[in-house]
Amino acid sequence: GGGWYGNCVLAVVPDNWRCSRMSVASGFFLFISVLLGLVIGTTHGCISGAGRVLPMHPLAELMKFGFERVWGPFLGLRSPIARLLTGLHEMLDGVALLICVLFDAFGFFGEELSSLAKALSIVTGISCMFHSIIGAMINYFIDGTPGIQGHLALASGAFVLLRLCVAGPETFSGQTMCAWLSFVPVCVAMFILLANKLYGQHQSFVHGEKRRLHELREEAQSNVYRYGSHILGAKGPIAQLVNRTPLKALGLFPSPPAHHTPHRGRALITPHQETNGQGNPVFEGTGSFEEQSSVEGRQQQRESAKWAKPRTRQG
Repeated sequence: GGGWYGNCVLAVVPDNWRCSRMSVASGFFLFISVLLGLVIGTTHGCISGAGRVLPMHPLAELMKFGFERVWGPFLGLRSPIARLLTGLHEMLDGVALLICVLFDAFGFFGEELSSLAKALSIVTGISCMFHSIIGAMINYFIDGTPGIQGHLALASGAFVLLRLCVAGPETFSGQTMCAWLSFVPVCVAMFILLANKLYGQHQSFVHGEKRRLHELREEAQSNVYRYGSHILGAKGPIAQLVNRTPLKALGLFPSPPAHHTPHRGRALITPHQETNGQGNPVFEGTGSFEEQSSVEGRQQQRESAKWAKPRTRQG
């Protein structure tokens, strides 16, 4: 998407489709690669990598505890500096992938820059794939399942394959840069595996921290869900922004129904009400007028029956 082929421009955005050389299949697979790039870049750049680097991130506590108590000792990278370096590397890979894929898809680059963006998208895709493979390996040895990292590894592999087939760099400089920079994530992955071989702890040594890790993970998931519900809710900032525009007519964020306090009838005080031991009136409820009328009727019937009893003569 978004590259130059001869004298025509190919872009993913429909308004920028100005070339007849792109087949329907190529355009479809190019669009799929853009969607995969958005998911992969957001996950690695804004969630996983940023959580290990930024202290104000919602997942900062989870990532710090998990890396320094579970993942880091297993890999042989125990220091906070290793956490920051690996997190910064992953965050830069994800953000660079997002920028290259989106800007190239919308046709913001010229011929040379588009070729370089395609090359960098492939390199960062390979790097994110190795991040996911290492994370899936850790999850498999500790939890017995690859987890979401396994799915991300497959998605990253599919992304790299699609970009190589339908959106590779066209210029010689872009192809050369893509070929040489692809060795960088391979070398980083080999270094991490070597550190795991030499200094990594067995998975049995970190099993004691799994319970706390799962508690932090559940807490982080609930916080993310609560934060997302607040952002996307009917009273959130997105809803307020949309409702101030003509998009309000679409009813995307309907206004929540107003809650009215139900009106409760006032208790009626009559001279025939019963009294307690101190002479204070006893209220049998604060219901409607019909309920109070039925209570008064029963009290009058009891008093009439009491005075209607025949008096017995005392001997």
